[in-house]
Amino acid sequence: MRSGDAGCRTARSLETRREFVRDACCGFGGLALASLLHDEQLRAGTGKPLSAKPPHLPAKAKSVIFLFMAGGPSHIETFDPKPLLNKLDGQPRPKEFGEAKYQFIQNDARLLGTRRTFRQYGESGIEVSDLFPQVGSCIDDIAVLRSCYGDMVVHSAAQYELFSGRIVPGYPSMGSWVLYGLGAESRSLPAYVVMPDPRGALEAGQPMYTQGFLPAIYQPAMFRPGDRPVLNLDLPSNVDPRQRQQNMEVDSRAERIDPRPG
Repeated sequence: MRSGDAGCRTARSLETRREFVRDACCGFGGLALASLLHDEQLRAGTGKPLSAKPPHLPAKAKSVIFLFMAGGPSHIETFDPKPLLNKLDGQPRPKEFGEAKYQFIQNDARLLGTRRTFRQYGESGIEVSDLFPQVGSCIDDIAVLRSCYGDMVVHSAAQYELFSGRIVPGYPSMGSWVLYGLGAESRSLPAYVVMPDPRGALEAGQPMYTQGFLPAIYQPAMFRPGDRPVLNLDLPSNVDPRQRQQNMEVDSRAERIDPRPG
């Protein structure tokens, strides 16, 4: 209780920390706490890291789908013709190429060109092999990158580099970076989904897909084959669904009464 003359609190027992902060120093403690909380909110940002971000450029992407087809056709037989390689087919590697310190490469190994034929398609004139004539008919709608290269021939290290830009695990994958940069329009559906090969993981394993040093909210939702594509959605066998529903209702009521920690 407060005195009408002095406006200060008389001695009494305080039940909660909030009452103590509110009444300390004739109420100035509450003013100090409000100022601190305001500064904390400014540092915390929006509190919704998955909110859709405004685009930096006029172009907008509705979705990003990346197909990593390990064991697929070689780039030199699809969209990346190598005329010099075909010219040197069957010959030893020229000394100008440098030493090839690769696994399973013999000193007397000879170069192998491709048996595919290429022709230019569309207004862009991009060369496409005879494996994909239908793709060639719409090549003007496709961006073909021929400037990418790898620093490692070991499968796992090369896969880390492709997905994260580094040859060692622990860095965010491109999917996590896309989610971090663009955000998501839906809060009820996963924004980053990974569907691994049903026959088993690749050499590099899950570090290829994960968020690395980014917060866990940017990690992918793994969709597996079978009748349970997403794990850990079912209740434990010893938990009754009705009891679980009652617990959720109690927690919801408690949050509505006082959402802040005591």
